[in-house]
Amino acid sequence: MAGSLQSFLPSLPPSIQGVLRIFTGANVSVLGFRMRYNERGDFLVTTALPIPEASPTDSTARAVAQFVTGEGFATQFILFSPFSPTPGSPTPVGALRLFDRFGKFLSLDLR
Repeated sequence: MAGSLQSFLPSLPPSIQGVLRIFTGANVSVLGFRMRYNERGDFLVTTALPIPEASPTDSTARAVAQFVTGEGFATQFILFSPFSPTPGSPTPVGALRLFDRFGKFLSLDLR
């Protein structure tokens, strides 16, 4: 069975943002696409790969070669932890460090 999220859950608003959890006892293949029109009317599409929450977390540093902001473009970083903190325990910590092309630390306003 294949289809869009709206075809499976038609009551969802079109601008929803969140995490989709899929529970199944069967083997499934999942691939997500994020599709939208930007302010200029350009159609944009990107893949959103699934991440098995039961997999061990990977704390390896990653590098993002390029991101954009302004002039009608924006990059969205989504950071999550598969573990929910228990009351009284420290919140899982991660870091997002941004540098310019010369290796100098970038100070950006994050929303």
